[in-house]
Amino acid sequence: MQRQFLYDEGSEKWGIRAVQDVQPILDANKAAFDHDNRGWKGDGMHHVARIPLVVIEKFKVEQGIDLLTDQAAMRQFLNDPDNRYFRTKPGQI
Repeated sequence: MQRQFLYDEGSEKWGIRAVQDVQPILDANKAAFDHDNRGWKGDGMHHVARIPLVVIEKFKVEQGIDLLTDQAAMRQFLNDPDNRYFRTKPGQI
């Protein structure tokens, strides 16, 4: 993830924008999702998602929720069909 410093001379306002190429992560997620055949049995540890840092940061800024520390919010986020591209394993979390 890269950060870009933005400055508008006319208004003298500035901001910081986070930028990340998420396509490689989404491609890897799709490949893992399509080839998952283990089910939910086993040792209890399952790789269920890859979420780009820029998405986690945007969610925190816009929603005020830190997905990295709030397990209930993370579960809700990952079970939302709109966020399916971040999943590496089918099913409910």
